[in-house]
Amino acid sequence: MEEQALNAEALRSEVAALRARLHEAEMRGSMLRDLIDCVPGAVWESWFVEDPSRGRVGYVSRQIRDITGYTQEEWLAQPNLWSDLAHPEDRDYVRAGNQILEQNGRSVLRFRWVRRDGGVLWIEAQTVCVREDDGRMVGLRGIILDVTAAVRADQERADALLQQEALRAKEATLLELSTPLIPVSETVMVMPLVGDIDPARAQRAITVLLDGMARSGASVAILDITGVPQVDAEVADALVRAARSVALLGAEPMLTGIRPEVAQTLVSMGIDLSGIGTHSTLQTGIARAMRRARTR
Repeated sequence: MEEQALNAEALRSEVAALRARLHEAEMRGSMLRDLIDCVPGAVWESWFVEDPSRGRVGYVSRQIRDITGYTQEEWLAQPNLWSDLAHPEDRDYVRAGNQILEQNGRSVLRFRWVRRDGGVLWIEAQTVCVREDDGRMVGLRGIILDVTAAVRADQERADALLQQEALRAKEATLLELSTPLIPVSETVMVMPLVGDIDPARAQRAITVLLDGMARSGASVAILDITGVPQVDAEVADALVRAARSVALLGAEPMLTGIRPEVAQTLVSMGIDLSGIGTHSTLQTGIARAMRRARTR
């Protein structure tokens, strides 16, 4: 009788210890679930015996429904749901990524999934292999992140850069068109300026003019400002610098399109135009240049 009592007491102690361990395990499980719920993505694992393609999802966190529209139960019941959701255009990429995973033991893939409602989202799948001590792969673990917003932001930045490049190219083209250098003859070059002239355009005009004169060997360069609506101190200085630069190359500079108000501006500013031919119209300037060319 005493022995039975001792056995019963030992059994009660063992049961109490088992209950304590079970309670501790339940607490740890609850803490782990709470921790996983804080992850900004779906945590999952899949187990298989021989072929990874025949693996079945053994666990997936509740976030998977928010990402794909499919419940945890559907993921556990459909072994091929992972590949079935891949966008048709991305399936070859996913298959290639799976091969890399088997070779390297881990992979990070970005591709598109098709949600239950037909919407398309970008995911980042970070996956690692689970192996036995002998190196045999028996499972996979990973996390799925919805990176649609990040991908769209990257695409918007890339589009913005392309637009900026296109705009710069257009501006360069317009700048080039705004400072054309036209050969009237073998010895006479004309640069008709139209529109407002800012410092950048003025410098561009000087560069184009000097390069063109040096290449052509022309003896007369005509800067026509008929189409320049306003000539202030900055514009006048740029025009004179361009003309002086032409003279340094040994060619004759001319300014045409000098309207009365422009002449008054130049005089009031005390700008020295000595050595620079001036004419009221482009036609008279060209005629003068051609006559001089014939007499040389």
